[in-house]
Amino acid sequence: MSGFPTTVARLAFEPGGRWMACDGGAAVAFWDFSGAGPTGREAVLGEGYDDAVTALGWSGDDSRTLLTGDATGTVATWRLGRATRPGDRIRPIASRATGDPVTALAVASGQVLAGHHSGALSCGPVP
Repeated sequence: MSGFPTTVARLAFEPGGRWMACDGGAAVAFWDFSGAGPTGREAVLGEGYDDAVTALGWSGDDSRTLLTGDATGTVATWRLGRATRPGDRIRPIASRATGDPVTALAVASGQVLAGHHSGALSCGPVP
């Protein structure tokens, strides 16, 4: 588990414990902890941001859905498919731009709450 373009500052395990997501610059790395774990395997790489990922949180309603925020204020939704395997590349299934950098993120009961650099909070349904 190495080779990130920046220092990993955020990580989270999905509720079932199989997948761990972490930031890595303008990408999200999804590590598969099933079987022998991620050692010797590639991550699933989530690509689609232009700036650094600044927050992430798994949906408690769906252990294959991750929400992330970035330094430009974009909130994106990622979904790992049943056939997703280490080494795959994925893109967000939905995103919305807020224009205010995301500094914190929480996901619960089908809602995503984002904290922003300006001090504002935004809340809405998980896409």
